Amino acid sequence: FLFPVLAGLQKLPFLPNRPLYILIDDADYLSLTQTVILNSWISSRTHTTVSFKVSTQLLYKTSATMSGLPIQSPHDYQEINIADIHTSRYKRYRQRVEQIVQKRLDRWSKDMELKRDLSPIDFFPDDAEQERKIGDIEDSIRRTFESSGRGFRVGDDVTRYARPEFIKSLGGPSKSISTYSYAGFAQLVHISSGLVRYFLESASQMFADEQSRVEPTEITSIRPAIQNEVVRDQANQLMFEHFDHVEVGIDLDRLGDGRDSVPIDSTHRDMQRLRNLIMGLGGLFFLKLVSSDAERRVFSVALSGHPTPYIVRTFELGVQYGYFHRSSIGNKDGTGRTRLYVLTRRIAPHFSLDPSSFAGYLWVTSEFVARLIQDPQSVLRKLKNSGSLAELEVDQLSLFDEKE
Repeated sequence: FLFPVLAGLQKLPFLPNRPLYILIDDADYLSLTQTVILNSWISSRTHTTVSFKVSTQLLYKTSATMSGLPIQSPHDYQEINIADIHTSRYKRYRQRVEQIVQKRLDRWSKDMELKRDLSPIDFFPDDAEQERKIGDIEDSIRRTFESSGRGFRVGDDVTRYARPEFIKSLGGPSKSISTYSYAGFAQLVHISSGLVRYFLESASQMFADEQSRVEPTEITSIRPAIQNEVVRDQANQLMFEHFDHVEVGIDLDRLGDGRDSVPIDSTHRDMQRLRNLIMGLGGLFFLKLVSSDAERRVFSVALSGHPTPYIVRTFELGVQYGYFHRSSIGNKDGTGRTRLYVLTRRIAPHFSLDPSSFAGYLWVTSEFVARLIQDPQSVLRKLKNSGSLAELEVDQLSLFDEKE
């Protein structure tokens, strides 16, 4: 029924001679029957007349069609993961965010009849005192590069070590790492982790907080303290409230089946494993950041060997709920590729991480990941007490006593 109607619409004289596009958002929420029907439409390959664009949060129920055969990429459709594209192409993503924000600021400036032009960088200023201190560390790295530099260029060392050294210094006698300020347009773009809506959601909250304190016509920037407070609150919500909401949703689904009680089932265990994995990796990345290693700013782990199914399932659950981006990297043997999982930078403020790293990663074994999932605090204490993370990628099992 649908295809003949759309094909007939295409022939109307006032429409251009182009394919019609059916855009379906949040396809995760389709029922299983609806999903099978949609897949059957896609498998018909009628793109010269009718083409489908389907948006999903990686919880798509099935690839099966009415005939029982699955739709396959690239034969029937092309799959694009927007988060992966933006995560690997930061410069292009930042330019896009800057253009979107600039357009909104221009409209705001016009509506409020402001006497000055607003730019995204000026509207979301850095914490001036913090950036001054980081600048002092950068100058020190430049002065000592000839005698103690690690990279090929002085600029590489400045990028790699200045901000981590500042964060490390906050953990001295004063124990004030929590005072690090996540402010400034560049940091906010990094924290949005490749999805524009996350930046705009945070910016909207910041603007509302600023608007509650001053008259609208006086808003020409968002104070660094407000920026920092909002992204920290959202990171904590992602770490706590989001998990709680997901698990409550699981319970409600079970109650919807007419059950009076909801036992702790495999889905709850999977969510607990995911929570432990994120806590372990976040703590691990922080220890790496404040270490003396050559590469400190890491947000990714590459799985060496053949990971067990439950480890892969835990990571993939994290991908589905937006805690990880999935990618791949050449394996150590040079004989193929292996899985690479990138922790979302939206969670960086919760662990006091530097969100600006896109290249650093750690090799981890299935055994090590299993220990993180089982008892992240014990693993982190062992690593911290060892005094160095240099051996992490050499022999991870040596970090644990055989009796433990």
